[in-house]
Amino acid sequence: MFTVEPSCLLLPTCATLQAVEERVSKTLTQETPQDTPYTCKSFLFPIVALVIVVSLLVGGCIGYYLGKYQSSKSKVQTQPQSQNQSQKQHSSTTTSTKQPPKPEVDSTEGWEVYTSSDNTYQFKYPSNWSISRDAIVTRFLSPDSSITVSAYKNSDVNQQSLENLKDSYAKSAEVTNLKDTIVGGRAGFTFEFTDKPQKEIIIAGDNNPIPVNLVTILINYQEGAESIAEEIFNQILSTFKFLE
Repeated sequence: MFTVEPSCLLLPTCATLQAVEERVSKTLTQETPQDTPYTCKSFLFPIVALVIVVSLLVGGCIGYYLGKYQSSKSKVQTQPQSQNQSQKQHSSTTTSTKQPPKPEVDSTEGWEVYTSSDNTYQFKYPSNWSISRDAIVTRFLSPDSSITVSAYKNSDVNQQSLENLKDSYAKSAEVTNLKDTIVGGRAGFTFEFTDKPQKEIIIAGDNNPIPVNLVTILINYQEGAESIAEEIFNQILSTFKFLE
């Protein structure tokens, strides 16, 4: 039987174990490099830089388009204001340069006033014309005797209405250009004659069915004096009025 003697067994001592442990520790320290410590700052820096760059780009674009929009809006608002100011300036210039209206000239200023003998009516006539009267008719004669104006009360008074009298003249072959008119606020009618240079008007003195007063004014003129006779006739009628 094989037996081992105690003297042949090699038992490690505490000193031996401690030496082995130190050697192993040194070997591991030399062969395994120490890891570089990981830091949060080295990881966040590029991200923060990227965020800043992107923010600057976005902010610049927004600022550019916002400024462009505000500029266009300001132009749109300024343009109507400038147009309104221009129109106001033009209007004020036009108003300031506009001449005041000229006062109307009275073409009958300085004329004489004729009043009928019974104070029924009156009108103006040229002051340099001569005047003559008889029992019925009053005549006004121009200085060169080319125009004569006659005025009198119609002999048909209290016999027929103005319309009936107008109808009787309308049936005459010698009458032409018969027209209704208003003189001195009263109704009347004018007409001319085909066989002589004469224009006549008959005016009703009131609105009664059969007027109390009918006044006739007629103008005769020589050849070549028609235009001036027409003007004077209209001027006389513009001043005619009933006094009652």
